[in-house]
This record gives sequence, structure tokens and C-alpha cells, in this order.
Amino acid sequence: MLDPKLQTGLLFNQLPKLLFIASNLATSDSDAMVKVARISKSNPNISHDEQIFRKIRSGALDEIDLESYLDIGKLNLQIPNIKDSELPEVGSWLLIKAMVAGLKAHNTHQADKYKQFIEAHCELEQLAIRHLLKEKDFTYLQKFLKDWLLVTSFDNPNPTPQQGASYLIKLTMYWGAMIELYLELELESKNISFLSYSLPYTKIRSGSSKLQFSSRRFLELILQGWAEENYSKNRITKNQFYRDILRKQIVDLTLNPSKDLCELELIDPDIDAIKKRFQRWENAQVLFSYDDVKKYLAILRTPYSENDLGIWLAPYLLINLFTYMQKELLSSGISPTQIEREFSEYPKYKTLVSKRYKRFNADTKLSP
Repeated sequence: MLDPKLQTGLLFNQLPKLLFIASNLATSDSDAMVKVARISKSNPNISHDEQIFRKIRSGALDEIDLESYLDIGKLNLQIPNIKDSELPEVGSWLLIKAMVAGLKAHNTHQADKYKQFIEAHCELEQLAIRHLLKEKDFTYLQKFLKDWLLVTSFDNPNPTPQQGASYLIKLTMYWGAMIELYLELELESKNISFLSYSLPYTKIRSGSSKLQFSSRRFLELILQGWAEENYSKNRITKNQFYRDILRKQIVDLTLNPSKDLCELELIDPDIDAIKKRFQRWENAQVLFSYDDVKKYLAILRTPYSENDLGIWLAPYLLINLFTYMQKELLSSGISPTQIEREFSEYPKYKTLVSKRYKRFNADTKLSP
């Protein structure tokens, strides 16, 4: 998944890696393979110390050995066939095409259309790479990025850091909108947009702009929703919110099977640890994990054991995707104001993706 050869592209540049990181389901390729092996072999005791996973970490693994070990045939993976002549054109699009091919959905008709929509993007990307391999046509590249990602300023072959950041943000927003489109189709909802309400913003502190990440905005929205739903108020204190979460955890039979409840814990639970956890999320020091969402957010409404997030994995993945990109760009020297300004255009990408899908649905042709 993290192989640099499978991260290149224009529309899909670094996308598999970004989605891998945003999922926060594994920390590395070897960690991911351990988890796949536990599923494919129905053995939760498989450990990272097995020789095959040590080979992955050292870069000495033979792919045939891995396929044999995992018994790839049983996983029913749909890996696209690639001709030898197409190998130079391989990039991120191949991984995305494989991921989408295995997509399972409740709304099968819409899922099939969506798969075709993604596959059309993959074909477009492959053709663009083929063209650029034959000709170092920077004008073609600039037009491609403008037509498909609305990138208006990109000096080739050496874009400025600000131009590179703008391109990456636009790419991230485009695929955020594409994933939200899938949610809308699957849930038969006209407008799902966790991201539009979780965009980064800046605050002036000590005379300079400080970026407030999407993760912070996301948690602010959850806090606000909880206040309105349970207290009929526009807002409650964070401390009250933390206490409510802890009380839900304390009485949860899965998280606390002993049922050894202390009345004091229910009345006034210690919030120091959860407060620090939320601060780490707000400051993008860590990303949300699957278990985090179940244990600290979804538990407000559903017992832990019943929280099989399923399709609702997507919202936290999207928030992680945006937050990770914001933090990386900030760390590389991009200004908070540029990051805020660029991400504020996300609604434009929601509209763009929606219009493209409607046209594609009508004539199965992908057009800008």
C-alpha cells in the first residue's frame, strides 16, 4: 500500500497512502498484512514476529510468498489485469481501481454506477500518464490539472511550495467529495457533508494566525449536537461533555463487564485523561481510530458492543484525511491563512463532483 511506485499520479497522487493513513487501522504495510492474515486465516493469534512479516519490514519479501501465505485466492480480491506494455503507466490509479472493484454496498445499482465512475477516472489517469510518458508536455499537464482539479496556478516543472500545497489540497478535497458522494448514494440521501461543517479555520493568538484543524471543528460540532439533543441548549461546557461520555462508558456492560460501579464515579468521574485525549485530537497530535470513535463518540448514543460502524467509518476517515493534510502542510511551512483559504472552497468541489456524476449517470462519459 505504501510502495512509492504505487503512489504516483495526477488525480490520484499519493491517494492510497493518504487513505491508508487516514483509516488509522494499521501503522505500516507489515501491520496491515498481519491484520489481513488474522482475517484470512481466522487466527487472531498471528503475531508481528513471524518471519514473513519481518521480511516485509526489511523489504526482502517475495510477493509470491506473501500471496501463498495469505491464500489470496480465498480473499476473492479483484486485481485488475495489467499488460506488460502498461507497466510504465501503473500508479495510484491501479490500487484505487482494485479497492473499488471489491466494494460491497447495500444499494447495488448505485454502487455499480459509482464503481464505473471511479473506473472512468482511473482510465482517464492512465491515458494522461501514457501521454506524459511519450511527451514531456507541461502545457498538457497544466490543462489537465485545471480541467479536473481546478488547479489554476502550477508552474512546471518546478511549482512553488504554495502551488504544490494548493494542488494537494484540491486533490484531497476532490476525493473527500467523491467519498461523500458514495455515502449519499449508499444511504439514499441528497446531501451528506461532514466535511463542509468541519473545515479548518484560523484564530489570532499572540499576534499570529493559528490553524484550528478539521478534527477540532468536528469535535465542536459533536459537542454542540449533544448539547442541543440532551440539554436543549446551544452549548455546554467541555467538562460536562467529557463527564457524559465517561458515564456512558462506566455503565456500558462491554467496557465495564464487572458492573463494579462506584456512585461517586457516576456523579463526578475523573476527566483528566479524557480531556488530554480530546486535546490531542483537537491539536492533530493523533488521528481518530475505529475504536476511538466507538468508545468516545458513538457510545453517546449506542452501546459499545452494538457499534459496528460499517459505512460510518467514512466520516472519521474523511476528518482524518483533511486533518492529516492540514498538519502536514503546516509542518512544511505553508501558512495557516492559505490552508484555511484553500479548504474553504470545499463546497465548490461537492458541487463539481455531483454535477460530474449526474452527467456520467446520463451518458456514461466522464467530462470535466
